[in-house]
Amino acid sequence: VAVVTEVEELREQRKLTEILLKGSEERSALRQSAVEVARAEATKLKSQVIELQGRLSAMAEIDLGEQRRAVHAGEAALEAEQHATSQVRERIELIQAELTKRTEEVTKLKGELASAEEAVRTVREGAIPALSTELEEAKAAAYTASLQRDAAGEAVERLQRRLAGKGEEVMARGEQLRIATEENQ
Repeated sequence: VAVVTEVEELREQRKLTEILLKGSEERSALRQSAVEVARAEATKLKSQVIELQGRLSAMAEIDLGEQRRAVHAGEAALEAEQHATSQVRERIELIQAELTKRTEEVTKLKGELASAEEAVRTVREGAIPALSTELEEAKAAAYTASLQRDAAGEAVERLQRRLAGKGEEVMARGEQLRIATEENQ
């Protein structure tokens, strides 16, 4: 009777582990789509930067000293924004690498889950203590992977907010430069 109770408890624990793994996979998919959105936003920001550079180049051709100084200042600001955008892209790539690593860990956990199922069969043959230890390790690994995926998701969200803020800054600086140029003409 105790063995049957242990087997039932282990089955319930296995089901909980499967649910945790499924949740981790779903969060991974959501994070991947968030990374893709961040890339799209970075591409959009880059095209806006290129457009602003085009405007600055056109203004540089005007032979007014004050406008040229304004253009040079705008170019410096754009270069700084491009550098910041480049850093954001690098961070996104690092996060993607981390997500890939976590996906591999999930795959490993699936393998451990299969091992745990094999251990259930062993329990029927009298190996309850060994199965209990393996299941606890699998649960701990799944929990750790879940925490790490959550942390990676939060990092992606922070980067998205920062990228959105940078895009707004670039647009505001471009508008200020346009206004300054119009005032100088």
